[in-house]
Amino acid sequence: SNCLFYNNNDMTISETVEWFNSIFDINKDATNERSKFYCGITDDVERRQEEHHVAKFLGVTRCDTFDTAKEVEKQMKLAGYDTGKQLGDGNENSIYVYLYRKIPGSTIE
Repeated sequence: SNCLFYNNNDMTISETVEWFNSIFDINKDATNERSKFYCGITDDVERRQEEHHVAKFLGVTRCDTFDTAKEVEKQMKLAGYDTGKQLGDGNENSIYVYLYRKIPGSTIE
């Protein structure tokens, strides 16, 4: 498995953000802020793991459309997660939203 939690999404956008927040809550430590976790969208989960140098994503959810995935990513940014400078990038097949903990000197954002 490529991630600790996978959701074949039947939730609303706000429910999806809450789902990611619950994953954050069980993976944070006393010093962790949401900005220490990275959220992105992709059409290829395994490729993005390799590109980010991440062994496992903490969570991946499959959205029904690219527009929904972009909106989840936007709401995650508003919730305080790092989404990088390329917010909304991707293609029509980029329907997977993922979350991982950034590790300085290891992961590549």
